Amino acid sequence: MAHAVALAALVAALATVPPAPLEGLHSSYLVKAALVLWPAADADTLRVAVNAAAQIGHIVDVDPIWLVAVAGGETGGTFSATARGDKGRSLGLCQIQLATARRGCCPWATETLLVHPWWNVVVAGLHYQYLIAKHGRKWAQTFYACGWRCGHKSRKFALYRRLLSVYLLETTWI
Repeated sequence: MAHAVALAALVAALATVPPAPLEGLHSSYLVKAALVLWPAADADTLRVAVNAAAQIGHIVDVDPIWLVAVAGGETGGTFSATARGDKGRSLGLCQIQLATARRGCCPWATETLLVHPWWNVVVAGLHYQYLIAKHGRKWAQTFYACGWRCGHKSRKFALYRRLLSVYLLETTWI
């Protein structure tokens, strides 16, 4: 319970900070890498997602590239903030179900919050961190990707590896 309260306080603090890229992650190169993989992406929403991933990733020790890969995979590369899946239950860029967010990391989550691109990625990062704390880093991606159903065979792992490769190629030309 204390963990959930601490995370809620963290997100409340994030609400007062405007989204901005952080040192260390080259946001512009990650945007370029994502556009190479997903040329149909909404570039403005993609930039918001990358900045959110950089911020929450830095704060809770979650790889921002993983979060962007999840958003790209879940939206079919469109980065549509209004994407809905699972008969309308999964919302936003990272296709988070409200019940999952409330049960795990974010009891304060609302449907309106989950369709906002920045908050959707922040909640995804917090949920992923919650899974790391609960199941360990080794299993967190598996549980985030699809629970017990598919293990490391998820396409999110392949998308993550591809996005990481393109990002690393982009940053080697700095």
